[in-house]
Parts: sequence; C-alpha cells; structure tokens
Amino acid sequence: MFTNTAPLYLGLCWLPIVLTNPECSWLPGACKILKCNDFGNKRDLKSALNKNTDLTENCVVLNIVNSNLSSLEATAIEGYWKLSTVNEIRLNGNNLSSVSENAFSHFTSLKRLSITNNDKLEVIKLKEGLDKLEELNLSHNKIKVLNNSYLPKIKNLTKVNLSFNKLTNLTSLLCNFENLEELLVNNNNLSVIEDYFSCNTKLGILDLSLNQIRQIIFNVFINLQELSILKLNDNQIDILPVRITENTTIFNGLYKLKYLYLENNYLKMLDSYTFSNLKNLKQIHLDNNKIEIIESNAFSGLDNLESLRIADQPLVTIKKDAFGDLSNLKSLLLQNLNNSTNIDKDAFFHLKNLQHLTMFNTNINLQANMFSELNNLNSLKLQNDELYELKPNIFIGLQNLQELNFDGCAINSISNGAFYGLENLLTLQLNDNSIDKLKPHTFIGLSKLNSLNLFNNTITEIEPNSFNELKEVKFLNLSGNSISKLKNDTFKGLVGLPKIDLKNLNIDFIEPGAFNGLDNLIEMDLSYNNIKIVKETLFSNLSKLANLNLESNNITALNKDAFYGLTNLVSFNIKNNSIRALKQNNFNGLENLKKLNLSRLLINEIESGTFNGLSNLETLDLSCNEIKILETKTFLGLENLRILFLQDNNLTEIKEFAFENLKKVETFDISGNNINILRNNTFSGLTSLKVLNLSDLNIQAIQSNPFSGLHQLENLDLTKNKIKLSDYNELPGVSLLLNKTNKIIDLIVEQRNLTLLTPIMYILNSLVSVSKRTQSKFDQFVNQTKNSPHDSSQEFTFNGGIVIERKLNVWPPQLACPGSSYIYIAFPKQVLDLPPKKMKDFRLELITNTSSER
Repeated sequence: MFTNTAPLYLGLCWLPIVLTNPECSWLPGACKILKCNDFGNKRDLKSALNKNTDLTENCVVLNIVNSNLSSLEATAIEGYWKLSTVNEIRLNGNNLSSVSENAFSHFTSLKRLSITNNDKLEVIKLKEGLDKLEELNLSHNKIKVLNNSYLPKIKNLTKVNLSFNKLTNLTSLLCNFENLEELLVNNNNLSVIEDYFSCNTKLGILDLSLNQIRQIIFNVFINLQELSILKLNDNQIDILPVRITENTTIFNGLYKLKYLYLENNYLKMLDSYTFSNLKNLKQIHLDNNKIEIIESNAFSGLDNLESLRIADQPLVTIKKDAFGDLSNLKSLLLQNLNNSTNIDKDAFFHLKNLQHLTMFNTNINLQANMFSELNNLNSLKLQNDELYELKPNIFIGLQNLQELNFDGCAINSISNGAFYGLENLLTLQLNDNSIDKLKPHTFIGLSKLNSLNLFNNTITEIEPNSFNELKEVKFLNLSGNSISKLKNDTFKGLVGLPKIDLKNLNIDFIEPGAFNGLDNLIEMDLSYNNIKIVKETLFSNLSKLANLNLESNNITALNKDAFYGLTNLVSFNIKNNSIRALKQNNFNGLENLKKLNLSRLLINEIESGTFNGLSNLETLDLSCNEIKILETKTFLGLENLRILFLQDNNLTEIKEFAFENLKKVETFDISGNNINILRNNTFSGLTSLKVLNLSDLNIQAIQSNPFSGLHQLENLDLTKNKIKLSDYNELPGVSLLLNKTNKIIDLIVEQRNLTLLTPIMYILNSLVSVSKRTQSKFDQFVNQTKNSPHDSSQEFTFNGGIVIERKLNVWPPQLACPGSSYIYIAFPKQVLDLPPKKMKDFRLELITNTSSER
C-alpha cells in the first residue's frame, strides 16, 4: 500500500520570453523524422544539417519549421547525407519569400512536399526533382498565379492543396497533373470556373468552396466522371443554368458524384431539371441561399438522393411535384423558411421511401391527406410553426410513424380523431404549446404510444378518460402546466405507466382516487407544487411505487398512515417543506425505504420512535434544519443506516448514546453546528464509522474519551474549530485534518501510522531563543528537506526547549523559481502546522518518496 507521500508544489513566476534554441533532432516515425526548428538564417540551418550525417535509414522526413529562411535554394537544405533517402519535405512557417526553381532537384525520391504558411510567398516555380512526387501542399501562402510553366508535369501526383492563397484562376495548370485524385483550391479568389479540369479524368474530390465564384461555364465538369465530392459552398453563385432543349446542365459529366455542397450562395430559384445529370447523388446541401421558388421537377433525375437540406431561405412557393423523382430520399429538412411559404399539399407525393421529415419554422398549413403517400415515414417533426389546431385525417397514410414532434407550434386545440392512422406511434411531443384542457378520448388511436410529453402548456384541467387506450405509455410529462386539482380517475387508462412527471403544476389539492389505474407506477415527481397536506391513504393504490419526490411544496405535517400502501418505496424526498416536528408513525408502511431526504424542513423536534419501522434505511439526510439537541436514542430503529447527514442545524448538544444502535453507519457529517465540547461517549454506537466531519462546530474542548469505540475511523475533519489538544494521540491511523485556526499544544507525532494534514502553505518563518545545538539540528533538517533525493526518508528529533516566535512549518523542496508563489496540491503526509507555542519535544517524520511502501 502506498502511503505517506510528500507534498507537491508548483512554482509560478514571471519569466522573460526566450526563443527556443535552434536545433535539429531525430524523431521516430514510420520514416525517421529530422526536425529542425527556430533557425535565424540559412547558414546555421545548413551547418546543423551537415552534422546529421550518421544515417542508415532508407526513408527520411525532413521537417523544417518556424525559421527565418527568407529564400530557399538547393544548397540550403542539402546535407552530406544521401538525399535519395528523403521521401518527404515539410517546410512550415519559415518566412519564405522565394523558392529556387531547382531547390529540390537532388531529392530524387521525394514523394511528399509541403511549403506552407509564408506570408510573403507570392510566386513559386519548381522545375526539377519532382518526378516521383505524389502529394504537393502549397496552402496558406500568398500565391497569386500558377500555370503550367510554373510547375512541371508530374505523372505520379495525386493530391494537390492550393487552399488559402490569392489565386484568381487555374489556367492550363492542371493538365500537368493527369493522375490527380484530390484538388483543394478553397479560400482563394476564383470568380469564374472555366475549362480547368479537362485533363483530370481521375479526380475524385474537388473543393472550390470559400472563393468568389459567380459563374460556372457549361461543361467544365464534363470529363470528371470519377468525381464523388464537389464543394461549391460559400461563393456568390446566383443561378444554376439549364438548357432543357439540349438536356444540359452545368453538372454534365458528374455521373458518380455523391455529395454536392451549395450552401451559403445566392441561388434565387431551382429550375426544373437543374440536377438531372446527377443520377448517383446521395446528399445535397442548399442551406442559406436566396431561393424563393422550387419549381416542379426541380430535383428530377436524383434517383439515388438520400438526404436533402433546404434551410434559411426566403422561400415563397414549393410547387406540386417539386420533389418528383426522389423515390429513394430518406431524409428531408425544411427549416427557417418565409413566414408565408406556400407548400402545395401534394408536394410530398413522390417521397415513398422518406423516413425522416423535419419542418422547423416553416409555417406550413397542414391539410388532410398531405402525408398520405409517406408510408415509410418513421419521424415527423413540425416544430416552431403556428398550427393552432390538429384536425382529423392529417396523418392518414403514416401507419409506420414512430415519432411525432409538435413542440412550439402554438397548438390550442386537438380534435377527436386527430391521431387516427398513427397506430404504431411510440413518441408524441406536444411541449411548449397552448393546450388548456385535455378532453376524453383526445389520444384515441395511439394504442402503442410509449412516451407522451405535454411539458409547458397551459393545461388547467384533465377530464376523466383523457388517457383512454394509452395502455403502453411508459413516460408521461405534464410538468410546467397549471393543474391546481387532480381529480378522481385523472390518470385512468395508464395501466402500464412506470414514470410520471407532475412537478411545477401548481397542485394544491389531490382528490382521493386521483391515482387510480396507475397500478404499475414506479416513479412519481410531485415536486414544486403547493401541496399542504398529505392525507391518509393518498398513495394506497401505488403498491409498486419505488421513488417519490415531494420536494418544495408547502407541506406542514405528515399525517399518520399518509404513506400507507407504499410497501416498495425505496427513495423518498420531501426536502424544502415546513414540517417542524417528526412524530411517531409518520413513516408507517415504509419498511423497504432505503433513502430518506428530510433536509430544509425547519425541523426542531424529533419524537422518540419516529424512525421505528425504517429498518432498511441506508441514507438519512437531516441537514439544514433547526434541531438543537440530539436526545438519547434519537435514531432508534435505524440498524441498517450507513450514511447520516446532520450538518447546518442549530445543534448545541449531543446527549450520551444519541447514536446507540447505529452500528453500520460509515459516513457521518455533523459540520456547521455549534457544539463547543466533545463529551465522553458522544459517538458511542458508531462502531463502523469511517468518515466523520466535525468541521466548523466551534469546538473548543475535547474530553478525554469522545471517540470511544471508533476503531474503524479513517478520516476525521476538525477544520474551522478552536481546539486545544494536549498530548492527544487517541486515534492512531486516522487522517486528522487541522488548520491554522486550531491551537495544538505539545503534540508529539511518534507513531508512523498517524497522519496530519493541513490545507495552508508551508513557509519557514523566523525562530528565536533556540540553542546552538537545536539550531544546528534544525538547519540540517531544513537543508535535507530541500535537497533530499525523492527516495529517502528522514526522521528528525528536536529537544531542548525550542521557542517558536511565529510558527514552524515545513519548507517546500527547493525549486528553480525563487521568490515565486507556490500552489499547494493537497496530498501531503506527515506534515505539521504549529502555531506560536513553546515545544518541549517535536518529532517529525518526513516521507518525500511519492510512492513509498509502508
């Protein structure tokens, strides 16, 4: 077991900014990496490279970063080692303004070249040594022009990154790279896309996003028959022209395109057949354009499209058959459209395989049979729309729908039969609406419903039989409404319900029989209401209830047999009410209760026998009450209690044997009270106690034997007290937490298993009236504490009347930052804080090894 570790300190101080020394060092990798950084000039770099000649590897990466090279010639990076072994060169952030045409001419095996992050590099020409190059990265420079005379033909080149430059065109450049598979030209200044890609028949990924593209010439993509990803987002494209008579669009040739990104442009309308050539497209993104009209057959030809997003548009009209030919569409999102958008009632007619339809803030006008052809729809979300009323026959055809979400739709009325056709619905969300009453048979047709959410409506009344047929509902949320009265048979029909949320409803009266029919209820939340009285047998029909929450009501008393019938209740929370006295029989019938929260109840009296019958209780919280005296045998009947909280009461006295029979309690917190004296046998009966918190009790004196019988105690917290201990050493093996408000007189630390912890920093202050012998011994102690190796253990004994002017503390290990502030990280052992007192004998064992075995 690892114990008694030394304190750990962190030194904090202000240091001047110092640049890292320039160096070249070898790093491991699939190819061995020679990294050179922070060189101020090429001469020093070349000298450092020439020192690294003892190389036998056949694969080397040369990585030069954060240097000031200005220009780059072949001689600058050629060492005396075999250049043919260099497979990759990375030049990142080297303040280059020019690169010699033959800079890499002797690197005959170079496969990857990266020249990036140079704010002054506007022109680059490379002509030799790149025959085997496969990847070229020239991103994050200021390059304005690149054409076929600037870079040679490179047969093996498959990836080119030209992003974040100042390019305005790509004239004739790309025919030098006939095997190109990936081209990134995002974040440049391209405005017109012309015939740049005619030679790149193998191109699979093309990123033209974040330019200034306004126009795309017809047939520019005609040869890109392998392209799968095309990014045109964040440009200035306002039209996607179509030549219907020629059956031609700007996407001609893109037969294998799967992903098309067009968001954040200026598109105003989608004409018929705009995407007719994209037979294999799976996803298209059109968010944040200026689209006002989607014509019929706008998406014609997209036979394999699976996902379509149309969001943040000033859309006025979605015409009939607008989504024609989208027979494989699985997900459609329409979000943040014009307040007066007109969606034709047959707009969704062809979406036979649609699974997810989300319309958010579209103000759609729901009409009968509007979704009648969406037989495979799984999820329908119509959120933040002004629907006002759910009428019959809206959901005809949605027999496979499982999730229906109408959150925030201003619904104030639900007609009988509104949910006909939804026989497989599992989740119904009606949160944040204006429903004011639930009427009989409101939810008829929802025989398989699993979850019903009615949070934050304006419901004031639930009429009987409102939940008829909802036998499968597993969760009901009615919180945030204004139901002041729960009537008889309110929840009739919910025979399978295990969990109900009734918090914050303003309930002030519950009729007998209100919970009839809830035969399988396990969890009920009635918190934050105005319940004043819990009447006898109120919960008598809830025999399976395991968790009951009555927190933050106005309950003033618990009637006898109020919880009769709750034989399976495990957790009961009634905190933050106004129950001043706990009486016998308050908890009758709760023989299986394990957790009871009685905090913040204003309790000032606990009658003897209150807890009789709670033999299985494990956690009891009585914190934040007004209990003044703990009488003898207060907790009789709690023989299985393990955790007891009594902090922040008004306790001034604990009678002898108050905790008798609490033999299994392991954690006890009684902090924040006002107990001046710990008397003999105070904690008698707590024989299994491991953690005892006595902090902030205003303790001034401890009698000779208050902890009698606490043989299992491991942690004792006595912080924030005014204790005077004299030769006190009763609890070997206990972590005794003390701080500078305590006064310790003649404390002798001799036992190796006694640990003293203190939260304050350790600073060596002045000593006066110390004999030379003692001073010498103490100096030896301080020096060895500062300089001792971390695997040593020293013991120092001081005799001879040390007079301490202020306080004696252990100084932290000598750090390289003198005069700095120290942060103390609390896991010290055997550290003692001593206030101004005379010491006849002081013995300290210091363990500095952080993993010493004792």
